[in-house]
Amino acid sequence: IIHVFGVVETKVRRCNFDHVFQATFPNWSCIHNTSLNRTRRIWFCWNLVTVQITGLKISGQAISCFVKHFGWNKSFALTMVYGTNDLESRRLLWHHLHVVRSIIGNEPWLLLGDFNVIRYCTEKVGGDGFDYGAITEFQECIENLVISDCPSKGYQVTWCNKRDGDERIFC
Repeated sequence: IIHVFGVVETKVRRCNFDHVFQATFPNWSCIHNTSLNRTRRIWFCWNLVTVQITGLKISGQAISCFVKHFGWNKSFALTMVYGTNDLESRRLLWHHLHVVRSIIGNEPWLLLGDFNVIRYCTEKVGGDGFDYGAITEFQECIENLVISDCPSKGYQVTWCNKRDGDERIFC
């Protein structure tokens, strides 16, 4: 049973959000970052019957909150991320995550989403060279936050830019 979920890089226009969301997810609620973006880049949604959400911090690249499941009587912090492609702007995301870490302390914390940066050179095939500055900053952020990167199973790459030849990139 799904109690919470997130969607990043949404294509639903602001004017259509309420209609689309309520028609698709009755008895659910949603936090989004529409006031910080032209379009709702991140939705964090939860079942009102089974889960209580307490908002923590919302930014243009992340939504962080506490999740409490009524049946488990336990809570944890959760951050949904959709990072920008720009290194300078992504530093605002690193700041957001550091602020959240200072608020939650040692509480359990789950970070999900698309950071739009790779951690290791083996996570990208094709395209231009690597942005070693971006990789280093991402690795330093992970280390400074004292978080772990869960190992993945299945496909090594999950995204392709759908271009042909030398312009094709897989991450």
